[in-house]
Amino acid sequence: MSEQKISKSTWIGWVVTIILSVGGAFITIDGRVYEVEKQIELLKLEQQNMKLEQSDTRETVEEIRDMFEQINNNITELKALKADKKFIQ
Repeated sequence: MSEQKISKSTWIGWVVTIILSVGGAFITIDGRVYEVEKQIELLKLEQQNMKLEQSDTRETVEEIRDMFEQINNNITELKALKADKKFIQ
């Protein structure tokens, strides 16, 4: 059995390969983290928009409810006037 020594260029190749692998993995992870951060920001903006829309919808519902209440009051008054008119005749 003869012992074979690993040459200096083989060691350098392994080291460079490991460094490139670790560097590539770091760049990939960094890119994915950046993408997730941007998606979180986008979701926060969408959430803010939905809160504003919900607030606007609440205001609109309140306005519609007030309008229906006013219509109901007007109908009640008209019925009362109609009843008074029948009583007078």
